[in-house]
Amino acid sequence: MLTNVLRHGPLLAAAASLLVSPGMMVALALIVERRAWLLVEQYTAFVFGDVALAGAVAAGAASWSRTPASVRVLIDNWQWTVLAAGLIAGLLQWRLEFNQGSYSKGQSLSPTKIWHQVVIIPVLATWVLSAIVAAVGSGDVVGSLIALGCVLLWGVLIVYDFSHPKPAHVDFDWRSGARHGQPRAPR
Repeated sequence: MLTNVLRHGPLLAAAASLLVSPGMMVALALIVERRAWLLVEQYTAFVFGDVALAGAVAAGAASWSRTPASVRVLIDNWQWTVLAAGLIAGLLQWRLEFNQGSYSKGQSLSPTKIWHQVVIIPVLATWVLSAIVAAVGSGDVVGSLIALGCVLLWGVLIVYDFSHPKPAHVDFDWRSGARHGQPRAPR
């Protein structure tokens, strides 16, 4: 189950979250897209916000053992619904960005863009929401404030990034396995 990450303590939970993002995004950019991953070209919500989300997941994991069984069962039962909702949200965002011309077809189908839309959004949404409910449900005020503060920081960075577009994805051709040109910022 997805919430198993919360059951193994804050360090493993944070590490799993960081592996999903930014870890795999960096690996996909370097290995599959064969491009340099430059910090200056990345969105602040990706670089710092996703690290903050890992902090939220860690705070929930730290509270997990004190979370009442009824709340843990609730989290276990609804996680697939949250995952599905996150996947739908990621797919809708993907389509909207493409239809608005924010990304070219090649950018929309790049490995990093696919990973972002179909893995990062649903998985982190599930882990973060589960972590918040675990922390709040446990009565852990400090853990709840940390988790909520981390999500608030991520939200502030998302708002900031709307007015500071970055060259996040490259045009990628799956037939040749090659990227075309350098990443360009969405329009």
